[in-house]
Amino acid sequence: MQFQHPELLYALILLVIPLIVHLFRLRKFQKEDFTNVKFLKQAIQETRKSAKLKKFLILCTRLLLLACLILAFAQPFIPSKKISKEDSKVLIYLDNSLSMQARINGSSLLASAVNDLYENLNNERTYSLITNSREFYEVSGSELKQEIQNIDFTSEKIDFSGLNLKAGSFFRNSTFKNELVIISDFQSNLSEVKNDSLERNFVITNILLKNANRNNIKIDSVYLENIDPENFNLSVKISANYEASPTSVSVYDGEQLLGRNSANFETGEQQLLNFRLNQDSITNGIVELEDSNIAYDNKIFFSLTRKSPVQIGIIGDAPSNYLNRIFTKPEFDIKSYSPNQIDFDVFSNANLLILNEAKNISASLKTNIENTISNGASLIFIPASTSENSNNFGFNFGNKASGQKLITTINYESPLLRDIFDEQTQNFEYPSVQENLQLRGGRSILQFSDNASFLSARDNVYAFSAPINSNNSNFQNCPLIVPIFYKIGLEALAQPKIYYSLGIENTIDVPVKINNDEVLEISNGEENLIPQQRNYNHKVQISTEQLNLKPGTYKVLQKDLPVGRISMNYDRTESELPYLDMSEFNSTKIHETVDDYFSKMKADTEITSLWKWFVIFALIFLGIETLLLKFFK
Repeated sequence: MQFQHPELLYALILLVIPLIVHLFRLRKFQKEDFTNVKFLKQAIQETRKSAKLKKFLILCTRLLLLACLILAFAQPFIPSKKISKEDSKVLIYLDNSLSMQARINGSSLLASAVNDLYENLNNERTYSLITNSREFYEVSGSELKQEIQNIDFTSEKIDFSGLNLKAGSFFRNSTFKNELVIISDFQSNLSEVKNDSLERNFVITNILLKNANRNNIKIDSVYLENIDPENFNLSVKISANYEASPTSVSVYDGEQLLGRNSANFETGEQQLLNFRLNQDSITNGIVELEDSNIAYDNKIFFSLTRKSPVQIGIIGDAPSNYLNRIFTKPEFDIKSYSPNQIDFDVFSNANLLILNEAKNISASLKTNIENTISNGASLIFIPASTSENSNNFGFNFGNKASGQKLITTINYESPLLRDIFDEQTQNFEYPSVQENLQLRGGRSILQFSDNASFLSARDNVYAFSAPINSNNSNFQNCPLIVPIFYKIGLEALAQPKIYYSLGIENTIDVPVKINNDEVLEISNGEENLIPQQRNYNHKVQISTEQLNLKPGTYKVLQKDLPVGRISMNYDRTESELPYLDMSEFNSTKIHETVDDYFSKMKADTEITSLWKWFVIFALIFLGIETLLLKFFK
């Protein structure tokens, strides 16, 4: 037996008071003389024996009455045999990922879990709870009830490794077995866990929330096709994981309806819808479908703005006709200069410089190019056939090698080529060169048969090891030249995409010039945010990684004036609704609802309270004392 208020047991010292009263209470008897006291003496002896017994019984009842009252106020209880040690802890993980939008009994899994937690949290106890986006450690039940009502869905994710690290850190100072409670739908992107393979100072209890309806229709992606000066196709990929009935899909610009179509899922496969639009810009585009299950993937925000042409400056002595055929309007604006006749405004405006076999590179020209590169521009360096051994723009050009060489190796993992090829090609027609320089430095993109580099990249600088004019190489006739040069040109000024994904790092180039003391802001109409940004001569590069953004279209503001738009959407990976096989969780307890877990926890930790019994005993002893005083003669 234990006591909630053991300090009150010191009051048992008061039991000496009845003892003192009963032991030292003396009564004086008055003497009377009688003629015959034979029978009277016998009566007096019998009365004195009865009085002593009565006093002893009253003493006992009063001692027991007082002791029961003291014990009742000390609140005795018998602890459960299953109750944990005092310093053991419980950490609750509540999954608020996007897949928790799945419906059950008319509400989302997250809302159902929050409601159950609200009903079961004890206001007087302290709890620790974490989600994918927030953490609450050692807070009272009443405070946690207020906080969990503000928990919303997030694209942030925590896998089991992250949960183990957080739980291990939280339970670090506890030497007893503690408990991590996971409340989740256990979607497979939570990643697999091998519970027996890790050493922990805590046990895991899983609360598996099952949604009644796992059918889902989602918008996979939106992109542009068949673009001409007046029209373009807006292509929308939609998929369903079941044979769904025809679903309406609409395209809006704000509240203006631009088009509507219907997707049919006879086989449950992916469908492609095309909308032919003629707007030259869409500031607040929305593609939306009707689906009652998971809501976040029913809508995609996008925006179309007039793209600024990439400014390209070609400096060199060799003919540049092939470059003019690759870099065409309206995507590119190209200007050519001789090394001796340069408009130096090109260095402040160019997004891409091409040194096309320039024979004489003066020190001032080289300095201007290096300054332009440091301000964010890209460079393609094509050496001249008479180039001397030198170190140019971070690359070391060695001795000249003569004799035909075949370009046989493509580095498909290079960031420049990663999105160009659908599959790796091994039997293409190998281009060749007649002479080349030894090129060292950077990452190889194209290589000769002897593994020497033909094209290498170092940050935003690309260098060839040989001239590519028709006298030295047939590379101009190779199919590789167009995608390589075109991709370099596009990346020189990263044009805004029609939308970006939340939860990943996005780097966006805004083609504006700002003063050194100015910053660009992004706004959704409700709040203005300042993203991380770098100011170059001809553009501002902003990053959205550190911003807590919601899906929607944001204005890019310069002095409160819009200079661009950015649309953000959740990633679609959680829409597939694959779930983990719970048979893998051999060493954990599994509950189906939050109520089930708390009911079991209360049963395991329930104590047997005894203070009511001691109050009852006190009343009984009070009644016994009353009867003794009234009826015992």
